[in-house]
Amino acid sequence: MANITHETDVLVIGSGFAGNRAALGAAGAGARVLQATLGAGGSPNIMGFSAPVTEGDSVEIIFSDLMKSGLGMNSPVLSRSYAEGTAELVADFEALGVPFRKDAHGKIQPLHSLGTTYPRLVIQYQCLTGNYIQKALNDRIHHTDNITLRTNAMITDLLAEEGRVLGACGIDVASGEFLVIKSRVVVVAAGGSGRIHSFTTYPNDVAGDSMAMAYRAGLRVTDMELLQFEPCCFVAPTAIKGFVNPTTFLKMGARLSNNRGEFFVDDYSTIQKDELSRKIYAEVMEGRGSPNGGVYYDVRMLPEEAVKITHYVHYEPALRAGGVDICKEISEVAPAGHSFQGGVVVNPDCSTEIAGLFIAGEAMGGVHGANRMGGDAGGAALVFGKIAGQSVAKAYRRFDAPADARVASLAGEIKEIIGNASRREGENPAVFRARIQQMMQEKVGLIKTEDTLTSALNELNSLETAFTHLSAGSVAALRDLLSSRNMLSTARMMAMGALERRESRGVHYRGDYPQRDDVNWSGRNVVISRGGDGKMRSSVVMREKE
Repeated sequence: MANITHETDVLVIGSGFAGNRAALGAAGAGARVLQATLGAGGSPNIMGFSAPVTEGDSVEIIFSDLMKSGLGMNSPVLSRSYAEGTAELVADFEALGVPFRKDAHGKIQPLHSLGTTYPRLVIQYQCLTGNYIQKALNDRIHHTDNITLRTNAMITDLLAEEGRVLGACGIDVASGEFLVIKSRVVVVAAGGSGRIHSFTTYPNDVAGDSMAMAYRAGLRVTDMELLQFEPCCFVAPTAIKGFVNPTTFLKMGARLSNNRGEFFVDDYSTIQKDELSRKIYAEVMEGRGSPNGGVYYDVRMLPEEAVKITHYVHYEPALRAGGVDICKEISEVAPAGHSFQGGVVVNPDCSTEIAGLFIAGEAMGGVHGANRMGGDAGGAALVFGKIAGQSVAKAYRRFDAPADARVASLAGEIKEIIGNASRREGENPAVFRARIQQMMQEKVGLIKTEDTLTSALNELNSLETAFTHLSAGSVAALRDLLSSRNMLSTARMMAMGALERRESRGVHYRGDYPQRDDVNWSGRNVVISRGGDGKMRSSVVMREKE
């Protein structure tokens, strides 16, 4: 049996946009909040968020764009909640002191993202919007007395029984201490799964923990086949591999070309990211790629101010870390895993089928459908983080504090896994984790077939057996061990979902079923759940009506 290390009213797992807004909302209602985080916070590369700030744009048009882009896979209720929430974002963050790009008359000047009817990507002048928002939220967190921040905390498992969440457990990645947290209410806001692939824009710690934890606790997950690849990411030099070279340049006149000097995209005005990613992939696979496995991206014709200043968040890191000045030289780019559109099945208020358990941000599924438009990743995390905070503020008093003995007993199962690994001599978990990433990149990547997916599932069977022989003789190894455990679950969900959906739709592309099949698949979602026998199973369900 494990010892209780923390007790709180509300546990928030994650410190990005969604986690911070959820924590602040709960704390505003008087709850004691413990925020457990590895310390990285939200992505600094978020250029901005969508909001109806252009004349003619509106919440209704944003909703219409969402449903059109989602190709029949969105939850209409969640998409509408998101669209409505975008109308509050500018005022919310101006109140926190976040500066946005405006003209001389004080009117917001948004960028035009791929797939949107109107320009609506609200940015700070240098596109450092993510940094400014994260700093503003962090400042509020640090000045809120009833929020305790527990850094270096890697939470890997929810503790739940009989349809009620009781807390969570994990490790301190600095000391190796086993953490057991009991809580009336838990909010999971630990992000998506991009790092489950080897070529990705994601930070190292975002590798599918949210979905794996929720699944093991008994929740359903949906649309796990939907990983969006960012079309234009540096493939060289190594120091900036995976860094984003933004597609907003394409709306301004930048061009993509192959090794023959051919411009292989005719029209950038309506193309979505999924189609652009496949076009780039096709050039590489058919022998027309660049030396490092990408295509050429030329932004040299654009005004330097648009690149160096407006897109400083992308220009400066490429120059500083990789020595690449995109104003003066052509770069090599290819699609990288970037934004996860599947996730946990949630209610409009971010609650779930488990009492006291809420999900927010990229961990939740159903908002974007088959394709996410530019500007909607950060926006959705902000909107649903706020909704989760409001919901928890109303709900946490309804739940009694869990009994110590039950929380400790449930955590003991995880502690035993850790103990067994620490006593074994076996494969290094870091090497094992890299094997999962490479397998997913090759077999459950941008273009999939029944053969690659079946092979992936067979390899996952072998990897799950091999996992039981891993050793964990250090804190770093223990971190990789627990991450690998969650990655195996999430990888299987992704492969099963992709195998079940025998068509191509949005970011999900099957090379053996290259066409969209509206007769058999329109309005249908693949849902992954845990059967009574403990085995993972997939089913196809009709999308709910609004």
